[in-house]
Amino acid sequence: MKRNILPCNKTYSFLLALLFLGISVGAYAQSFELYYTTESRVGLEPHEIINSDFTKSESTALNFQNETGSIWVKIKLQEVGEDFLLTLDNSMIDSVDFYQIENDKIVSEYHTGDNYLYEQRIVNHPKFIFPLAKSEGASEILVRIRSQDLLFVPVIVEGSDQTVERLNTYNLIKGMYYGIVLVMFFYNFLIAVVTRDSNYYAYSGYVIFFGLAQMAIDGSAFQYFFPNSPEIYNHSIIAFPSIAGILAIIFTIDFLKIKVNAPRWLAGMYAFMLAYFLALVLDLAGYKAISINILNTCGITIGIYALMVAGKLARNRYRPAYFFILAWSLFIVSLLVFVFSMLGVIPFNVLTSNALNIGNAVQIVLLSIALADRINVLRKEKLKSQAEALKVSRENEQIIREQNLTLEQKVNERTFELQEANEELTVTLSNLRDAQTQLVDAEKMASLGQLTAGIAHEINNPINFVTSNIKPLRRDLEEIYELIEAYSGVTSEEISKLEQAHELREELDYDYLKSEIESLVDGISDGALRTAEIVRGLRTFSRLDEDAIKKADIHEGLASTLVLLRSKTQDAIEIVQDYDPNLPLLDCFPGKLNQVFMNILNNAIYAVTNKTYEAPEKAVIIMKTVLDDNNIHIHIKDNGIGMDEGTKKKMFDPFFTTKDVGEGTGLGMAIVYKIIEKHRGSLQVESELNKGTEFIITLPLRQPNEFE
Repeated sequence: MKRNILPCNKTYSFLLALLFLGISVGAYAQSFELYYTTESRVGLEPHEIINSDFTKSESTALNFQNETGSIWVKIKLQEVGEDFLLTLDNSMIDSVDFYQIENDKIVSEYHTGDNYLYEQRIVNHPKFIFPLAKSEGASEILVRIRSQDLLFVPVIVEGSDQTVERLNTYNLIKGMYYGIVLVMFFYNFLIAVVTRDSNYYAYSGYVIFFGLAQMAIDGSAFQYFFPNSPEIYNHSIIAFPSIAGILAIIFTIDFLKIKVNAPRWLAGMYAFMLAYFLALVLDLAGYKAISINILNTCGITIGIYALMVAGKLARNRYRPAYFFILAWSLFIVSLLVFVFSMLGVIPFNVLTSNALNIGNAVQIVLLSIALADRINVLRKEKLKSQAEALKVSRENEQIIREQNLTLEQKVNERTFELQEANEELTVTLSNLRDAQTQLVDAEKMASLGQLTAGIAHEINNPINFVTSNIKPLRRDLEEIYELIEAYSGVTSEEISKLEQAHELREELDYDYLKSEIESLVDGISDGALRTAEIVRGLRTFSRLDEDAIKKADIHEGLASTLVLLRSKTQDAIEIVQDYDPNLPLLDCFPGKLNQVFMNILNNAIYAVTNKTYEAPEKAVIIMKTVLDDNNIHIHIKDNGIGMDEGTKKKMFDPFFTTKDVGEGTGLGMAIVYKIIEKHRGSLQVESELNKGTEFIITLPLRQPNEFE
């Protein structure tokens, strides 16, 4: 019989709900041990699997990533209290078989999932909740999970009161989110009807379909829309996000005027639309797992791609691009929080599990404001134009009435002189501003070029692991499929076919195929890990525009800089890292210090690569950190071409460079000196021609409150 554990009265205040946002999922949970294993063969019963080798999980949130087979989860409890419940905190599981076992006997058994009718759930909630039979002694629970979706399964065992509190908080956040979605949909749709603006139609469609996509993901769509149609609900998990993605791209193209402002980026937008459409088709054809992978990939990459387009337009001072960057940046941050909580990097709780909804709510509100701002800008420009036209008309009338020929001549002469003087001053001021802007932009572009080259080279290597392994992996799998089909066609009367299948097995060298597939998968995994490392380094380094003092790890900044310069160092330069393990966090501007490390290391690389070494000597760069009282000393030393005294005296002068034309701006060391000075630190340089150079950066651990 279905149970309803949610209270009918609304006695929980909003402040109480906010209190639970920061509490971990397991704060009030019953302690238990969690084990898991994959099903070795299809159709095993509980008594056949319970004594198998299970792997103990250190976390209560299981993440099986792309595993789409059967997973057995064993939960060991010392005792089960009155009205205790087990919750699988994931709404997208195709099949769940629940068994509570005491003294080798099944005392409770339930079967449910997204492939069953919703009314077959024992508890009326989109998440999978099972009542536990009371037990004074030890009790074991076996749960078999089968799904084509990504298997991320937080497991919670707690009393019914705690479950009610947790789900009330969860439902409050969901209700607020869906309320915002509906309000924003009707608001933008009504404006679309009034203004007949296609951008508003696309945006209102994106808002409502993204909301429907979230309802499909959290199971609300199954509960309210398709309780008697599990198949339709499972298709909606792909359909709603795909349609939302297509509408988001249409909105972005129109909102940013990409066809006019950035036509070269338009083909990429159409490619993402095609990918979303392909996900729909593959799901209808029965390839749901592939469709989910396409959606997950597009969800991240389209956001980054759209931000790149908006960034280009923002540099051209296109006002809507600023709103777009802010809205999508916050949404991507919320998406990363949600993904990291699924991977176990950060705690999985009510707040992190709803991070995607919170980020989307903020995003749709900001974009709605951006659309309204665009209308206001057009209206203000129109009013300003009308006011200026009226002003000019009145001035002309007054001049016609009052002036005479003599006065007009004198006024015109004086006006001409003033205009010439004003134009000269304007040109002079403009030239000064342009020169200042060009100086700063020149160094920024130089750093950006180095950064881009490093990223492109480093990411290309691990990606090659993935792309080069895909084709042989697909070929090997096709041969294995051929072998399996040969075996599956054999009956007891057709012994000759069995012999042919054995011959085919020998011909295909089945053992070699297995080892080769494992090797290819390892290669793909290694490429993905290396790509993740590069992205982490980029995220640490790319805080160049932060303008507030923060506590930062100097070693982390040095490491991220080395990752981005790896394409220049490779194996030709030996990097020696001698770091003080007890180095504390430093008060600083992390992004600006990263720029210091980048400029100095670039000079060191240039110095060692332009020197010819005789064996056994080779190019070496030594990086060392030392803690001394209230200061940190950072040593960067190379054995390159070195500098003479004349070069040392001029090295911090703007525009001074020893590099060839086109290789340096002459601003790098001047900027380094200003940044160190801004940190109230000092920079010491020791160099000898043809021997090498050492930079010693000294920084105070703490900065005063009034530091600017």
